[in-house]
Formats: sequence, C-alpha cells, structure tokens
Amino acid sequence: MKLRSVKPYVPKSVLPFARSVYGAYARVLCWYTDLREDRHVEETGFDRLPPASLRYRVHGAPDAESFLEVGKRCSEDVEAALERIDRNFDTFREVLDFGCGCGRTLAWFAGRSRLYSTART
Repeated sequence: MKLRSVKPYVPKSVLPFARSVYGAYARVLCWYTDLREDRHVEETGFDRLPPASLRYRVHGAPDAESFLEVGKRCSEDVEAALERIDRNFDTFREVLDFGCGCGRTLAWFAGRSRLYSTART
C-alpha cells in the first residue's frame, strides 16, 4: 500500500509571513508575562527567575509555574536516583552540573550544597 503525501496546511508562499506573525505573538506574550512576573516571584519564594523569553525557549511556555514544576520534578528524580545507590544529595559538599541550562533544577537544591553550574549569568 502506497501512502500519499499530505499537503501542508499552510502554503509555502505564506510561511515567511506566518513565521513572523508567530514570532511577534511570542514576543508580546513573553513581554506581557514579564510584566506580571514580580507577583509570582514573591509567591514562589525564589528571589529571581529567568526572563519569560528564556523560559519560552527552554520550556516552550513562558509561564513560571509550569517551568518551576518541571524543575521540581527533575530535582525529585535526581534525589530518587541517588537513593537507589544509597546516597543522599546532602552528603555532597560540592556539586557541579554540566549543561544545567538556566538552572531550573538546581534552583530546588539551593542552600543544600555548594553548587556550581555551566550557566551563563
């Protein structure tokens, strides 16, 4: 059985325009999200968060709540993996995280060990 190709929903001639419209939408969404951010930073207890545009690039959504939730789940996965080898995160004096990106997982370990990352500030 031969599969027929599916025609794209957007004609190729319209793609550059569609990309620019979507890019403008994403920039406005991130700008608006950053305006509301101060309230959420106080609620989470984190002293600062990456800007909405970076969260959008990394996470696919600019909102802080889902961004932090993924970081929390990742930190819990790290703790679970350490428990499987009978280790505890708090027993490490220093921790280096290669490729931590913007540090959403490391944020949940703050104050527990001396943390080093490859993130740019």
